[in-house]
Amino acid sequence: MAATSSVSADGTAVVVGGVAELKSVAKTKAYLAGYKKYVKACASYADPTTGATITMKLTAAPKLGQAAPAFVQETTIMGYTSHSSTVLIRDGKRIGNVVAIDDAPVVAASVMKLAKVTAKKMK
Repeated sequence: MAATSSVSADGTAVVVGGVAELKSVAKTKAYLAGYKKYVKACASYADPTTGATITMKLTAAPKLGQAAPAFVQETTIMGYTSHSSTVLIRDGKRIGNVVAIDDAPVVAASVMKLAKVTAKKMK
């Protein structure tokens, strides 16, 4: 039987990105502020429904768009640990995101390169 990872069936990293446009710049600012507040308030917790243990922390953010918070997350559930690195990018009424998830800690530099591409494409 082949071993499976907590991220994907073949053990490869998963990368997701996207861009959304909100109704106003104020809403994008509020969204990012809320996200930062969430990461700080929920730095470590256990999910009551799954039993997963989640830890998060803000990390050095790239200078992209008008604001770009970044954070890392570690999730442990049923003996499996996954690591993710996320960058959110605000540019006017648009918010972009890049999330990389892997079984090992995600190298921040690789996510930053993808975030730069996202920032360029979302204009």
